[in-house]
Amino acid sequence: MGANRLTLLGMVAVACALAQKDLAELSLEQLLAIEVTSASRRQQKLSRTPAAVYVITQEEIRRSGLTTVAELLRLAPGLHVARIDSSGWAVTARGFNGRFAGKMLVLVDGRSVYTPLFSGVFWEMQDLVVDDIDRIEVIRGPGAAMWGSNAVNGVVNIITMHTRETQGGLVSTGGGNVEDAFGWLRFGGKVGERFHYRFYSKTALRDHMVTPNGAPGGDAWRSSRTGLRADWDLTARDTLTLMADFGSGRFAQVASLPTYSPPQMEFRSQIDRGAVANVLARWSHQHRSGAVSTLQLYYDWYERTGGLITESRGTFDVDYQNRRPLASRHDLMWGLGYRQSTDASLANSHLRLTPPSETLRYLSGFVQDEIELSPDRLWLELGGRLERNHFAGFELQPTARLLAEPVPGQSLWAAVSRAVRTPSRAEHHGDFWLGSLAPSPAAPLPQVLRLVPSPEFGSTSLVAFEGGYRGRLTRRATLDIALFRSRYRRLRSFDLNAPAFGVSPAPHLVIPLRFSNRGRGETAGVEIAARWELRPQWRLTGTYERFWMNLRLEPGADPGTTLLAEIEQAPAQQFSLRSSWDPGARLRVDAAFYFTGKLRQTEAPRLSFPEVPAALRCDLRLAWEPRPELELSLAGQNLLDDRHPEFNPETWFRRNEVRRGVYGQVRWRF
Repeated sequence: MGANRLTLLGMVAVACALAQKDLAELSLEQLLAIEVTSASRRQQKLSRTPAAVYVITQEEIRRSGLTTVAELLRLAPGLHVARIDSSGWAVTARGFNGRFAGKMLVLVDGRSVYTPLFSGVFWEMQDLVVDDIDRIEVIRGPGAAMWGSNAVNGVVNIITMHTRETQGGLVSTGGGNVEDAFGWLRFGGKVGERFHYRFYSKTALRDHMVTPNGAPGGDAWRSSRTGLRADWDLTARDTLTLMADFGSGRFAQVASLPTYSPPQMEFRSQIDRGAVANVLARWSHQHRSGAVSTLQLYYDWYERTGGLITESRGTFDVDYQNRRPLASRHDLMWGLGYRQSTDASLANSHLRLTPPSETLRYLSGFVQDEIELSPDRLWLELGGRLERNHFAGFELQPTARLLAEPVPGQSLWAAVSRAVRTPSRAEHHGDFWLGSLAPSPAAPLPQVLRLVPSPEFGSTSLVAFEGGYRGRLTRRATLDIALFRSRYRRLRSFDLNAPAFGVSPAPHLVIPLRFSNRGRGETAGVEIAARWELRPQWRLTGTYERFWMNLRLEPGADPGTTLLAEIEQAPAQQFSLRSSWDPGARLRVDAAFYFTGKLRQTEAPRLSFPEVPAALRCDLRLAWEPRPELELSLAGQNLLDDRHPEFNPETWFRRNEVRRGVYGQVRWRF
């Protein structure tokens, strides 16, 4: 498709879906009044949030037919979600996507699942029970002033339901050709009127993707998860939440590993096993003065063995925040946090960390004041976070946000923020065998490319300018527009060091590469989400994103010895159109179309794969409720073709393609 056609299709998608009632069957007025907590760490109406925020509701989740957290994020505007293989995803906002997208912070009930090993998220280990998710709050743009480093291009906060909302039992099971078999069980109860609890367990078996020639991809996986949650109203002013969770998985992969001899690489099947466990406690107290204090503690542990990296990590985190009104126009919030993360790793011929074990410590504090400049018309938020991290020392991450509501239901907002992405453990202390070059007349020995430890590698900084509009166009239509322009400094680059001679296991030439901060760049874009209620039984949602990016080396960097290390695959345009139709009291029909433009590769080191072409995806779900407590459904995904690629792996892994999938599901509440 040509650029003009893409633009036209995007405009059509927006025009056809100017707005929609939320799939939780809320009115448009109720939708704008939904309270979100992730943007400012306090409850505030969506219509009065000066940030690019989208809320994926529980009903949207259920009616989408999607069964993993990563896939559910396709429902949010401004996110690029791409499946790399059966158990791997690339997910981020506003560019810089990859298997470990290091510029987006992901939380589950306020617990960070961002790993400091590679900077990113093991999405396959976040295989939650989707029926327990109350909502997913997606912030595009920096959220570092509230959440700390690495909340650079976005924050995803997955919020599970209060146990009061999950009383009784639920059994759900299904299966098909890609989703081989899955099922979960949940039971909730209470003791008296103040103590509510639930137990849950989930198991899933998922089939392989396919190679470009249609052969099995060798990447099937299975996972399981078990946990509990309890919510206790201790007094009229005190609440306590306790959570505990354990999960495990087995992930088959085919790695493309470098060798010393022709053809300089080999495909190797391997099994990566993972386990996760966490426990969280959150206490909240409402003071008589109107102030609210919250103390949260959690311990998170995970382990991965058998694959390219063997690592275990334990993280302890404590976070305190206090919110209190000051005078008549100030709403002040402040907080302190401490995190300690300890890892242990085992080396292999392709990757090692030096030292093999290390403890990372982070200390931070934040403050934010919301000032009502004009009663019910104009608000100003000023805030910032001072953080001391293990790799880069002290970092200041401020923000200023302004929101105006000149008339009820119509709001305009603007913001300027600074955020940083801190180095990962692998970037500071990792030694990677990236690849091999075959001998040639000019270089008679094999050439081995290695990434060597870079203790001097520092943080990447962002300054972002944002603005937007959110409001009701008509009684049945809403529109949300966000514009942004971002400036990045000290982006990742590779410095080429002097070659060295190696003799084991065969003579070769080692070409060392070292991480540095000699890149810079700018991005800009527009993100649109629109909703339209055609009639009470038929609702549409449309989204459109246009994205621009320019990356380059800093002035003075020698292009002969320095390369950009940001291997970016970004679509210039994306759009989606989703329909939710209830033709009868017991029937549900949901359809979704997603268009993703060609994934352009920047002038950073090119991948050996061809560029991923533009793709149009169609999902369809049909559901029937013969009884109020019973639902039978049939879902189809990627229905327009038998297979297509969505992303290129950055290194070491074979490129696989996403298959067409169909599965049935039964949900029974008791």
